[in-house]
Amino acid sequence: MCFDLQLLQNAYIMTSFEFDNLDWENKMRLICFEAVDLDIREESCHWVKLMQLNNLYIEIYFQHTECAITYIRSFTNTSELNHYLDKIDITELVA
Repeated sequence: MCFDLQLLQNAYIMTSFEFDNLDWENKMRLICFEAVDLDIREESCHWVKLMQLNNLYIEIYFQHTECAITYIRSFTNTSELNHYLDKIDITELVA
């Protein structure tokens, strides 16, 4: 299996469109070696793991019953983080 170092070196300029058009193997390489874990949430039959790769947010959908990743999506719009931000209890900060 060949490791594409050029792909990792260019990750900092990658757009969401470019990430989404990568093949499965290169997406997983970037996620495993370059992305940072941020959070995880549960959604019906999936766990959704949130990661960040420079300016991209990446959600990895892991199906409970199949024990498999079923979907990976990326986005840059921070309004899509509301699923995660709504979980944060800030009552002590604003009291």
